[in-house]
Amino acid sequence: MDATAFIYELKEVKGKSKTYLIRKVFGYKDLSNHGNYAYERPGKLTPYIEEKWGKSVIITKRSSSTTVGNILKRSKIPHKKRNIKILD
Repeated sequence: MDATAFIYELKEVKGKSKTYLIRKVFGYKDLSNHGNYAYERPGKLTPYIEEKWGKSVIITKRSSSTTVGNILKRSKIPHKKRNIKILD
């Protein structure tokens, strides 16, 4: 699969604003009633993410790399883009 790796850093953002930004862009798992119920809350990038490598690398299909780059740019998340090929 032809893919694109986005390496991003959030070291300039601190505290609550970092949590809010990550949740808005990448989504999160919402646990309610002391963990009895779990809900997946999607973010802006959720439909485009194929894999997530660690905390700061996401893998997307190469065809959607411009959309992902634009979302990261609009969210003011500094990132680097690398084209890769994933062998199955």
